[in-house]
Amino acid sequence: MKNRVTTAVVLAWMVVVVSGCTLRTVKTVEIGDMAQFEHSVLIATEYSDFKTAVVDGVIDALKNDRIYIKVIDVTNLKDENAEDYAAVVIVNTCMAWTLSPEVLKFMDAVPAKDRLVVLATAGDEEWSPDLKDVDAMTSASKLENTAQVTAEVVGKIQSVLSARTRG
Repeated sequence: MKNRVTTAVVLAWMVVVVSGCTLRTVKTVEIGDMAQFEHSVLIATEYSDFKTAVVDGVIDALKNDRIYIKVIDVTNLKDENAEDYAAVVIVNTCMAWTLSPEVLKFMDAVPAKDRLVVLATAGDEEWSPDLKDVDAMTSASKLENTAQVTAEVVGKIQSVLSARTRG
């Protein structure tokens, strides 16, 4: 009887631990109408409080500029074509000194790298992703840095959109 109780407690504890460690995915959100706006921006991100705050800040900064914005989970990048967007923003966690394989595969397939803006979150803010011809920045996932990082991302998006308007 004691072994059954112990087993039940261990199993219950494992369920709690596994469900607490499960990665949350980002829900797809679309703002505006792609057909009606001159520019479109794809934001592919992962879930975290910091990343969500940055993405929310970017949306807030751009929402009145008549820009179509689509937010997706990075795992859905395989279903997107970068050529459909004036700018593609990727917010990804650095793991083992690199970005996730799905992000790297997506970026490799993009011929016009100048439309990519990458924010890599890493424990070491001095680390920078080694991405040829890609506008990349690094930040620690600290909520107190949200406004600064958001402003930097928005500035980079606006530069990409401006270049695409002139070009």
